[in-house]
Amino acid sequence: MPRAGSVVDPAELRRHLALSLPAAVLPTDWVLLDRLPVGPTGKVDRAALPAPARRDAPAATPAAPQGPADPVVEGPADPVVETLREIWQDVLKIPDIGLHEDLFDLGGHSLTITRISGRIQQRLGVEVPLDAFFDTPTIAEIAEIVRQSREEP
Repeated sequence: MPRAGSVVDPAELRRHLALSLPAAVLPTDWVLLDRLPVGPTGKVDRAALPAPARRDAPAATPAAPQGPADPVVEGPADPVVETLREIWQDVLKIPDIGLHEDLFDLGGHSLTITRISGRIQQRLGVEVPLDAFFDTPTIAEIAEIVRQSREEP
């Protein structure tokens, strides 16, 4: 519970939790409560917890800086990136996804990873291991995996 008069910054909470939790289990939504609802036994009454506000579009996340070391080219000139972006937008039902937005920040989970991986295999002919999405959860990073897989004999 935050101290009286303090402002809670979800981004700061997420950064703090990211120090000890894997990206796949970091919360994407936050609801501030004065106290947790409890039932007659004193346990948290999960059914009485309010649902997080519906997000029509994901919160903006700062893009990772692109520089000479970043081989991913932004824009339609890169067919791998554009295909991945289309797949992610379709599976996640989000109209526009940036190259460096984290899959889990966008609401991705194990089932969406499976769907995305299957569509990558169908459309690009590359099998991306499911654990790659946990280690490299952005379009830019997955594009590099696809490129490397295509270069292997």
